[in-house]
Parts: sequence; C-alpha cells; structure tokens
Amino acid sequence: MGTYLIVGAGAIGTVVAEELAQQGHAVRLLSRRGTGPEHSLIERVTGDASDSATVTRHATGTDAVFNCANPPYHRWPTDWPPIANALLAAAEISGSKLVTLNNLYAYGRPTGPMTPHDPLSADYEKAQVRATMWLDAKRAHDDGRIRATEVRASDFIGPRSESYLGLFIPRIIANKSCQVIGNIDAPHSWNYTKMSRTPWSPAPRTSDLGVAPGTHRPIPRVPCARPLTTSHVS
Repeated sequence: MGTYLIVGAGAIGTVVAEELAQQGHAVRLLSRRGTGPEHSLIERVTGDASDSATVTRHATGTDAVFNCANPPYHRWPTDWPPIANALLAAAEISGSKLVTLNNLYAYGRPTGPMTPHDPLSADYEKAQVRATMWLDAKRAHDDGRIRATEVRASDFIGPRSESYLGLFIPRIIANKSCQVIGNIDAPHSWNYTKMSRTPWSPAPRTSDLGVAPGTHRPIPRVPCARPLTTSHVS
C-alpha cells in the first residue's frame, strides 16, 4: 500500500482522501485548518500550502501529491502562483508524483465542445493563471525534474461543492428566490463531486501518472453526464 499527500480538504480533497483510505492507503491531508474526515488512515495536518518547506516536509516519503487546493475565486491571481510553485518544489525534492485537479479555464473562450486535445488558449487573467500552472508543471516534467499530470473538470455539484448551482439549489428547495449568473438556458457540463475520484484517486493509477519525460497521454477529464441547462438541472 502507498502513502499519499493531499493538499486541500475541500469537496474534492476530502473525496480523494476517503477513497484512498478505503483502499488501505495512508493519507496525509494538508489544509490551513487541519480539517478533514476522521479515519484511522487519514492524518490531518495543519499547514500553509504556499510554503514550500511545509509541503516538502509532508510530501517526503509519499508516492504522490494530489493538489486539491481551492483558493478563493477572486484571489486566484495572487494565491495560486505561490501554491503551485511550492507544490512543484516539493515534488522535485521529495520525488513524489504530482497530480493536480484543474478546471477548464485554461482552454480560454471555446466556441464548441471542449476536448482533452484542445489547445490552451487562455486570454484573460484567471484562465492564464490556470494555464500557467499546467505549463510550468509540464516543463518540469519534460525536463525530467518531476513526474506530473493533471485532471480537468467542469463545475461541481454534490456534497461540499461551492459552485453557484450548489449554492442556490437549497434556496430553490426552500422555495426562496435566487440570482443566477449567466444564461440559464445555455448547456453546461456538471461534475458530481464523488465522481471525481474515478479517474485519478485509485492508487494503482498513479503508476501511470507522469510518464517518461517528453511524453504525455491526453489530459484526463472527470466523467460527466451530457450537458444540461441550469434551468433544467434546477
């Protein structure tokens, strides 16, 4: 059995931690408040993910580091770079594989369905932050300094999700009014939080993560149902 460090105890970090522990693997779950599920194989640790020394200390001796951090949306440009850099440094020093949960922002402003083979055409700040995270990790991977991959997902719904849909569904159930961002009749892909474990949390798959330097399989996408409009889902 392996040992894994998960950075971030939010909706997805918690799911991945529980899945790995249920498989019998040891998990270190790092977050600012040291929160997370109670399980004999899950060690909840308090720490700053932007501090490379802290992340490196907890990554040492692990098979892989899962980046499930989730800085506040409005702070992506300031909070993500130091976190991403700390994780890259920790992966290089510890020798652990790096697996990052990313989203679809890096594709920019596509005009049709997105695929794993689409170019990263980020043309605004928050999208460029996400694209840069992957390009920096890929560069380190191609240079042979780390072994890295990432998994991309759309908006999440389900337990602990913080998407706008997840926030206003309770109001709808309570027969209260709510405000929705964007066109409620535009098709959109939604990922259920507990489905996020399927493409990347099972430990045997980590042997395939970060293949030989200079080579890459298509970036995996979290499985989701057919696109639905916000009005249909709600």
